[in-house]
Amino acid sequence: QLQDAIFSSISSSLPGVLDWKGSSGIIDPSDLVISTSFSLTGLVAVIVLLFSATGVMRAMKSSIRAMFGIDQVPSGAAMEQLRDLLGFLAIALGVGATGILTLANSLVGRQILSTMGVESTVASAAIRIGSFLISAAIDGLILWVLIRFVALIRVPIKDLICGIAIFGVVSTLIRSLGTSVVGSVNNPLLASFAAIATLLLWINLLSRVMLV
Repeated sequence: QLQDAIFSSISSSLPGVLDWKGSSGIIDPSDLVISTSFSLTGLVAVIVLLFSATGVMRAMKSSIRAMFGIDQVPSGAAMEQLRDLLGFLAIALGVGATGILTLANSLVGRQILSTMGVESTVASAAIRIGSFLISAAIDGLILWVLIRFVALIRVPIKDLICGIAIFGVVSTLIRSLGTSVVGSVNNPLLASFAAIATLLLWINLLSRVMLV
């Protein structure tokens, strides 16, 4: 169920990327699951995943520091590697938490609102707003972890709260708009290309939001 919730969250955020529950995509979810049984292939896959993830986080960490005009911070190489791993884990846990909490919000919220006798239209709108706020809060929390604990940047608390709040709302809004665009494409082949284009555009826009 946890795995289904995570894949559903990814599929709803970026339709056309995962081949999930009747919707065609460019990636089979089974390819993302690492077998629990030990094998040389599995070990190599884990090493490559961690190496690639820490490399991406290293570039992101340097970009965040450059954004604040900081070239380097006094820290050992081992601690820098641990911070890169921390950033990867924060993003991975954020994706999982978004899937779980939005699913819980949908199930529990629907039950509560139904018990209170709230109309289905109003209930659906309330659930969508709740899911939006959950996603925005988690996006903002991830940015805070990246800035404070991965890049080791100290930002005034007022500016930090304002920045992560704006980033969370705007990033979720951009993702929602991208979902609507990709979801409107009925052709499976075009949907896959649209998903890739939307993902690249989403990353570009998020980078610009962070700079603001």
